[in-house]
Amino acid sequence: YVRKVSENCVAHMQSVGTYSDEEEKAIEEFRNAFKDQNFPPGSTVFYKQSPTGTLGVSIITNHQLHLKLKTRKLHCT
Repeated sequence: YVRKVSENCVAHMQSVGTYSDEEEKAIEEFRNAFKDQNFPPGSTVFYKQSPTGTLGVSIITNHQLHLKLKTRKLHCT
């Protein structure tokens, strides 16, 4: 899942000319945050993106907040 999401974001940013070193670092942080995670069926992923491009991710499993990434600017719309 994380691989496909990040591939789609990179492809979009490259197609509109906004992919830079900063976005590459953000994608790598996103991938690393989920590297050793295994979410059971019923888990929920919340994405929050502001109009300025800040992306936030939270994961809920068993009705508890499991992982929350700090928000950072990522130009993927």
